[in-house]
Amino acid sequence: MSNANGSDAGRIDLDLIARMIAPESRVLDVGCGDGDLLALLRAQKDIDGRGVELSQEGVNASVARGLAVVQGDADTDLVDYPDDAFDYVILSQTIQATRNPKAVLREMKRIGRHVIVSFPNFGNWRVRLKLLFSGRMPETRSLGYSWYDTPNIHLCTVLDFASLCAELGLEGAEITSYFFPDPLEKREIHALKRRAHLLGLDISGGAMGNNFAYPPGSDENVGHMKYFRTWIDHFAELGAPVVRVFAARGLPKGVSDEKIIENVIANLNEALAYAEKRGVMLGLENHDFVKNIDYLLRILKAIDSKWLGVIWDSANLSPTPDPYAQLERIAPYAVTAQVKVMTKVNGEDTPADYARLVKILREANYRGYLIFEYEEDEDPYTAIPKHLPELRRLIS
Repeated sequence: MSNANGSDAGRIDLDLIARMIAPESRVLDVGCGDGDLLALLRAQKDIDGRGVELSQEGVNASVARGLAVVQGDADTDLVDYPDDAFDYVILSQTIQATRNPKAVLREMKRIGRHVIVSFPNFGNWRVRLKLLFSGRMPETRSLGYSWYDTPNIHLCTVLDFASLCAELGLEGAEITSYFFPDPLEKREIHALKRRAHLLGLDISGGAMGNNFAYPPGSDENVGHMKYFRTWIDHFAELGAPVVRVFAARGLPKGVSDEKIIENVIANLNEALAYAEKRGVMLGLENHDFVKNIDYLLRILKAIDSKWLGVIWDSANLSPTPDPYAQLERIAPYAVTAQVKVMTKVNGEDTPADYARLVKILREANYRGYLIFEYEEDEDPYTAIPKHLPELRRLIS
């Protein structure tokens, strides 16, 4: 699928997506164009990357860069990929050019553990003003075609995407920073907040792709802290009660764990001071560097803030013979809880004991959302309904 923008030069969404990808992941970029994102991820994250591109020109340019890209159509060819074949499936600035966006999203969800979608927001105020005052279809940097030759056949806004989520039966939404325009106008935030309420979608929280591993004052850290403050402001406007943050992802090379912990504590203290002023809690997920629960608890106890808690994930743990004992240690700090079908015993997938997980949360007096995060091979549309009755019974 050709990129809707024409050229990828200067696209901020590529950098935002790159922040979200874990190192050495399996990645499929659908509609990869000339391969700019795959090349960026290969250089920064050492990924195992694949691409699908409709245009022969895009395929040729990608292959010339040494990228594994094949010619294909998102609307018809994703069905050929096996379930859970990739850690991340990315549809960057392409969904509006697909014939059946909903079907494409379902296929992406089937073949990838995580799905990342970015799209040009046709509801941006600049686009609306151009249409209002000129009476003609807008042409912008991200919508760089005339109406008669555009590949963009399903233009949508963030609000339209929220409606699709509701139509797919989702009960709530954790708003993630990566997929919004920059800069983001307040009117767009307020419109999303209103639409979510009318659709019955709770804004259960927010999430961002920060990295607190860098030394305070370093160029990398200054950029991450600016990004953090901007999005705390946005999440406060949305009314998100808690925001997921990472401790450290894509760790700086040659830096010891002790130094990273020191950096994370210093940066979190600065971040918490700002978040508290905006009335937003921060949740540190047991993910990546702090899957090591000893590290996570060291950070929490060093900070000891009522505005900091844990995004409690039942499977993200360093190898251990007793995952439940590790989860018990962090349950008292939980501000959001994520339950998965499998947990890990000594690093190996093992069916989760839902009753034991819920018991751990109850005994810790947890009263927030219980999120069911499904990452297994079976089609989620048939698999998830099999698990929900037991979970609902346990929490009732």
